[in-house]
Amino acid sequence: MSLSTDDPLQFHITKEPLVEEYSVAGQVYKLTASDLCEIARNSVYQSGFEHAVKSHWLGPHYQLPGPRGNGALPLLLGSRPVLLPRSACHSSPSSVNCADINKTNVPDIRISYRHETLLDVRALLLLLSLFFLEASRNRRTHALWGALANY
Repeated sequence: MSLSTDDPLQFHITKEPLVEEYSVAGQVYKLTASDLCEIARNSVYQSGFEHAVKSHWLGPHYQLPGPRGNGALPLLLGSRPVLLPRSACHSSPSSVNCADINKTNVPDIRISYRHETLLDVRALLLLLSLFFLEASRNRRTHALWGALANY
């Protein structure tokens, strides 16, 4: 989800229409500060800004999936990736290039949950499409196909 302004000169009553949008959304939908930060992050990510602007506001690794795009860096142990804790960014900043958590203020666990949910939905859609493809080819499951298609 993202939030933006539309026709700010016609529908807004303050000089800061985007701040007004976030304020109204926060009050109407009872959003927490973390919710609003995630919406702001998504708004910049989905915007038409060029890469340099997005990197400035979201961090240099914003294009990486999941928490890696939020500044948690992968550390390879053999062939298995392990997320490097944020404390490593502060203990030796010269050797580790970490995104600043203050850029998005969205917890890694929230970013991780969204990414895992996205992967689960994609897998489910793939399984359903394979099921419907097989069901459409198989005459014995024609009744099941009809029932699911009407659902």
